[in-house]
Amino acid sequence: NESVLIDFDKIFEENVFPDGMTIDENGNLYVATWGGSKVYVIDPIEKKIIREIDMPTSQVTSVAFGGSNFEDLYVTTAAKGTQNVFAGGLFKITGLNAKGRIMNNFKYN
Repeated sequence: NESVLIDFDKIFEENVFPDGMTIDENGNLYVATWGGSKVYVIDPIEKKIIREIDMPTSQVTSVAFGGSNFEDLYVTTAAKGTQNVFAGGLFKITGLNAKGRIMNNFKYN
């Protein structure tokens, strides 16, 4: 049952690509954007962007919920191709009124 939620090629300028992703407890998809300086929150039912989280550097690489109640969004960025002082940093975003899902454990033998 694959379907396209957002076609980045159609709505974003060149050199903006989806990168790491996570899902909150309501099923919303959080997408880091390489070259986009943002994290986009996408409603999978409506298939639309419902929130944009601005980041202080362009190469946003991944997102994950954490903290004691999974209410903090951690965002990683890369330093590649930029001299921005924030590039390559790890950011903690609070106050989103969203909560991540508990991850499944996996043991590899």
